[in-house]
Amino acid sequence: MKKFSYEDLQPHVEMLIDALENRGPCPSGMPHAIGVNEMAAEYRALLGQVRNGLLDFDRVLHDLQDYKFKTLELTGNNQRHRIKSIVDALDSYIIKEYNKHND
Repeated sequence: MKKFSYEDLQPHVEMLIDALENRGPCPSGMPHAIGVNEMAAEYRALLGQVRNGLLDFDRVLHDLQDYKFKTLELTGNNQRHRIKSIVDALDSYIIKEYNKHND
């Protein structure tokens, strides 16, 4: 029987993107500000590029910073704390994905 590791208990990056879209197992129950859902597609595309080894680390960091800024700008005061928590986690987990696929 396999023992659970710390990594097993961490949210998958796809779940965080779903949360940004306000769907999946963790929707907020209230709509996000207009445009926030569309940023999830940007994060999903970035994740695909990271997993396929198409970007260098500096580009990944630049895109994450850019996406966070745009997402929070679109968010305004609508669930800002929730959205900031999601994009902060996305930064961390997309960098982990980069490291996993680019060792």
